Amino acid sequence: MCAEADGEESLLCADVLVDRARVVEMIGSVDDAHLAHAEALQAMERLLGESHPAVGVAQLNRGIFLLEAGRFDEAQSSLDASLRILASEGMPRELVGLHLARAQLSS
Repeated sequence: MCAEADGEESLLCADVLVDRARVVEMIGSVDDAHLAHAEALQAMERLLGESHPAVGVAQLNRGIFLLEAGRFDEAQSSLDASLRILASEGMPRELVGLHLARAQLSS
């Protein structure tokens, strides 16, 4: 999926994959949602690069999902990756959500 996309099409395709993962999260099993988030993140990294801000937001979404699913080690990894990317891009709104999610890990 998204293999043929380029430019703005690649960003749109990556966004669709993230949205799909969030829908699967709401209506599917935890394992299906975990797979959908992983697929979306892999596609985004391939299409946009590992340090793209959209990848940081996808890592944040994945981290929050993993946190809620009780997969704390994986959540920590995604949230840390998100923090690195978003902080380097100066995206304070997303960082607020990230800090809240990370605070839940330490409680």
